[in-house]
Amino acid sequence: PETGLTGERVTVGFRVSNSGRAAATGPWTDAVFLSTDPTLSADDVRAGEFRFPATGSIPTGLYYEPSLSV
Repeated sequence: PETGLTGERVTVGFRVSNSGRAAATGPWTDAVFLSTDPTLSADDVRAGEFRFPATGSIPTGLYYEPSLSV
């Protein structure tokens, strides 16, 4: 969501696409940051992360859509 209330949790969903020529193989970590503007900077807060497993892969042209409660 674009807004939230102090002290309340929100669910953040996002899409990770593989636009490369080969399958993307794990592991890797996707992070969610809270910011007051659309630019990532040193004052933004890391709110959570999603760890894609070492045994997983995303074939070229496909995606996955994780969500986190932060």
